[in-house]
Amino acid sequence: MFTWVTGQDGYWSRKARAEKVLRPFYELLSQADMVTGHNIRRFDLRVFNAEALRCGVEPIRSILAEDTMRVLNSKGFKKGLDNIAVELGVPGRKKAMSWSEWDLAYEDPTWSEVIERCESDVILHKQVREEMLARGWLKKSARSRWTA
Repeated sequence: MFTWVTGQDGYWSRKARAEKVLRPFYELLSQADMVTGHNIRRFDLRVFNAEALRCGVEPIRSILAEDTMRVLNSKGFKKGLDNIAVELGVPGRKKAMSWSEWDLAYEDPTWSEVIERCESDVILHKQVREEMLARGWLKKSARSRWTA
């Protein structure tokens, strides 16, 4: 896993964000066969595109995306990543942070809590995804072409 911290370096202008963060990120993304995430289709990809539009970077138009939130149809089954992790019995846990803890973590110049929380989320997603694939829990449509 590679962690790319952007905020503490002061990329506050749209031009700076575009040059230092978004263009390199989108170049890496364009090389990917597929992206995966939990709620990536309804949240992450749309947030990336909003930032691209603000900064004058070509947005993601189409990409193969797998979303682990797309569990087989069920009723009474909470689809949060941490809930699914417990149901599957995977070893990882996402670092829990309240709104106030997030707020304080962004004030710390090292961003150590922010980084730890984000990394724990990615690691947990990878564990959950592997176990979901092994058990056949993902909907067939969990992996499909996402278009803007």
